[in-house]
Amino acid sequence: MTWQHFAEAFSADLDKHYQFPPQLHPLVVAKGGGFSAGILLSAYEQGIFPWGRDEAGDLLWCSPDPRCVLYPDSLYISKSNQRVLKNHPYTIAFDRDFSALMKLCRDTPRGDASEAGSWIDDSFLHAYRQLHHLGYAHCVTLYLDETLVGGLYGLFLGSVFFGESMVSLAPNVSKIALFTLITFLQTEYQLSLLDAQQASPHLLSWGATLLPQEQFISHLKEHATRKHAQAHWDKYRNE
Repeated sequence: MTWQHFAEAFSADLDKHYQFPPQLHPLVVAKGGGFSAGILLSAYEQGIFPWGRDEAGDLLWCSPDPRCVLYPDSLYISKSNQRVLKNHPYTIAFDRDFSALMKLCRDTPRGDASEAGSWIDDSFLHAYRQLHHLGYAHCVTLYLDETLVGGLYGLFLGSVFFGESMVSLAPNVSKIALFTLITFLQTEYQLSLLDAQQASPHLLSWGATLLPQEQFISHLKEHATRKHAQAHWDKYRNE
């Protein structure tokens, strides 16, 4: 299948809304299925995201409870991190090298080298690349001497940003990407909430909190919608 044929098939159900089943497991909502624009956007609108595959190769559709979220007004940037933001050596760009960033997230070892970004297989790369072309998936990338050294990507629906993955090959890259993203979206697009999926000590120290799933879903029903003017993030540059 050519990329054009894949893009047409993937986007055919863009305006359709699919209802996922009630959640019976504390993490996994459903197994199986495939990727299309309508399925993926419906999942995120319901607080669900694909997170790898099981041993049989079936997609795992997940929704952690509680949910780690960060409200923009709760973002805490310490004095030391303010200095990092002011004096870092990186070039920052939005919506540049989206596919390259996803591959970097996939290939970079994490705390457990066996994990890396192992859930990001070719089907994820193709699907999120197409969501990027449709204006729903976005990225923040950082460069050192024109070399990509990290960033983050996710989906932006309505006023909610759904963080998917981040990677850092140089000091402070992840925090700079996150702080820049939140500040930009709050200023330009009235960001109401950033979904970080699962908590980490760093996220909690920057102001993130754990939100019961019922409250999280309630927020999404009001603020996360695919029917919104798409952000042209490529206008942002910090040379």
